[in-house]
Amino acid sequence: MTYELIKNRFEKCKNVTWDDVIDKMNHDVATKDYRIENGGDGTFPSLFTFSDHYFPGTLYDALEEVDLQESITSMHVYASFTKGSSTYGRHNDDTDVIIVQAKGTMTYGFDDGKYAHLEPGDSLFIPAYTYHNPLCNHGPRISLSFGYANKRRITPLPTTGSIEGT
Repeated sequence: MTYELIKNRFEKCKNVTWDDVIDKMNHDVATKDYRIENGGDGTFPSLFTFSDHYFPGTLYDALEEVDLQESITSMHVYASFTKGSSTYGRHNDDTDVIIVQAKGTMTYGFDDGKYAHLEPGDSLFIPAYTYHNPLCNHGPRISLSFGYANKRRITPLPTTGSIEGT
């Protein structure tokens, strides 16, 4: 299976607010469920939050919307504040993930030379062990990463978004 980009799929995810993300950041920093990624090259760092039990306001609405369609088990929040902010760089995950863009835009590069460009509401399904490189090259962003217990269900629920084949 390959990655799959669906444009304009999740409306509630577009409503995620910076206030709720900052509230979550404050909570997750206090409980030590976070990671600051700084490439050491002078770029502004990104903050990634990992607690799976605190989702204020619009983050809970986004979690609920995606869970209803995808039966996910976790949500991580990635926030960058400037163009060129650090990310995890090229990596793979040991489980299927779906990335949903909430604010700003992101680009993901793949080893086959293709790129997926995400705008608010877009989703990107990435199968386990697929290498991808997130690029924060457009300015401030909020990206939501959802995980599955094992594998994505074979027949996802229908959506109103358009599918871009890759």
